[in-house]
Amino acid sequence: NISIKELENVEEGELKNILNNPRLKHNPFAQVNCGLAKTGFLLNVENEGCSDPINIVYGQDTNIDSSSFHQTHNIYMLGPNSKLTVFERFWESIFLDDYHSSVSVEKQIASFRNTVSQSFLSEGAQLKKYTLGDVSRNEMCKSINTEFVQQKKNSVSTLYRFYFADAKECGVEGTIRNNIQIEFDETGAKCDVNAI
Repeated sequence: NISIKELENVEEGELKNILNNPRLKHNPFAQVNCGLAKTGFLLNVENEGCSDPINIVYGQDTNIDSSSFHQTHNIYMLGPNSKLTVFERFWESIFLDDYHSSVSVEKQIASFRNTVSQSFLSEGAQLKKYTLGDVSRNEMCKSINTEFVQQKKNSVSTLYRFYFADAKECGVEGTIRNNIQIEFDETGAKCDVNAI
């Protein structure tokens, strides 16, 4: 009941319709992402969907000698009465802990991650999405997460967003910004947003 395509393999006409969503045009970070995104996917869910959760892990590039600029765009399309549970994990510093503990703040690399997720819920669809992140222990690391959810009649979405940083150890931490926009196109739609 699930199919997935890498962003680069999505037909141009289909991708253009999705990226030309008027809501994206009012957000400067989303506009940058739509123009520069090279990674991401289109995930389609049909029928009853999937009983097991889908796990998505984003890892920092292990090339620690250069700055990074990540533009990722993910699209979730849930068909009528389908169900999907997703666990997204952003673990940037987990790969760099040893490196961070051995260099001074001045020598740490810069990282900018701009992630956009679009979710389209058809009538009666249900989406649960857990986004977990370890904010890098580096004040030069910035993360922007933009979430757009568009819901039809009687659809339900539940978003959990949790980000953690251990700034006590090194005295600095990265910066994270969340933009969450929910659009109810029809009656009976519901969304719960929980965040720490």
